[in-house]
Amino acid sequence: MEYHKGMIDSITSMHMAMEQAQLMQQVQTSVMASAIDLAEVQGDAVAALINEAVTDPMLGQNVNILA
Repeated sequence: MEYHKGMIDSITSMHMAMEQAQLMQQVQTSVMASAIDLAEVQGDAVAALINEAVTDPMLGQNVNILA
């Protein structure tokens, strides 16, 4: 009987470990997706700044120190 209890405990522990690993993978995937989205937004902002600098040759020539 003790053998079966140990086996059940082992299977239960393995199941919990698998669930934790699956949850961790889901969290990591979500974090990676958020990082990719943020990088895309930042890249679009940089592209917009570059386009603005190219189309406005006077951009950055004056600095407003009163603002």
